[in-house]
Amino acid sequence: MAISAEAKVGMFVFAAIIMLGILVLGVADINIRGGGYKIDVLFPSAAGLEESADVSMAGMKIGTVQKIKLENDDEGNPRVRVSLRINDGVKIPKGSIALITVSSLLSERYVEITPAPSSGEFVKPGSVMEGQPPADFATLLSETGGMMGDVKETLNKVRGFLSEENKERIENTLKDLEKSTGDLSDVISSRKSGIAGTIDKAHSITTTVDNILSPNEERLKKTISELSVVVEDLRTVTTDLKSITTKIDTGQGTLGKLVNDPTLYDNLNETIKSANKLITDFQERPTRYLDLSIF
Repeated sequence: MAISAEAKVGMFVFAAIIMLGILVLGVADINIRGGGYKIDVLFPSAAGLEESADVSMAGMKIGTVQKIKLENDDEGNPRVRVSLRINDGVKIPKGSIALITVSSLLSERYVEITPAPSSGEFVKPGSVMEGQPPADFATLLSETGGMMGDVKETLNKVRGFLSEENKERIENTLKDLEKSTGDLSDVISSRKSGIAGTIDKAHSITTTVDNILSPNEERLKKTISELSVVVEDLRTVTTDLKSITTKIDTGQGTLGKLVNDPTLYDNLNETIKSANKLITDFQERPTRYLDLSIF
């Protein structure tokens, strides 16, 4: 059966529409398998990274690697443009850093986005981010080799510590420790009855003291209260004496002036001496002072 010209034209138009749709999807980079939005990350190298690899942020998968393309920058240096498809609803803070990393030595590489402190601004769909290159495998081997060297050195020190001479010393030390432990155990066993007796005596003394204090509790409280009053009175007397001595030291009052003024002290001393002489003379010759007449 021959195909009519109209049918051929229709089939051609239908095929052209399909091809045009595929071309539009490819140019616009529309994900026909799901939603999300696209961002590009520029890396100096994307060694080990493959398309469909995961994209993570804060330990959670937020998208996939859609395309990896080698290109040149403005100065002609090679670089890699990695196109990421980020899931709907995921907001990446502006200033975040993307790097290629691995979770273990045997796992595949993926893109990890380290979010920047939120400033209220986020990466917009179609934006281009600068990325950090993956760690060089040779560098990893070098660092691992350095760590292995440290481990080896530590093991050598342990091996040297466990030499025959040190083994003998350790064994002797353990034997001495075991002997000391046995001696201590023997001492405790031999003194067990004495220790028990001491504990019983202490318990008996505690009981006796409790029996003495319990019936006299009110009397003790009263005595303590009276002692508090006495102590307060003594504190008041001490304060008064301190005030008196302060006044004497500063020359206040008659006694203070007498103590602090040597002139007054000398005059008083001379007066007392004169009085003593007068009394002595009066006792020896009273007629000089008494005019007596006999009728």
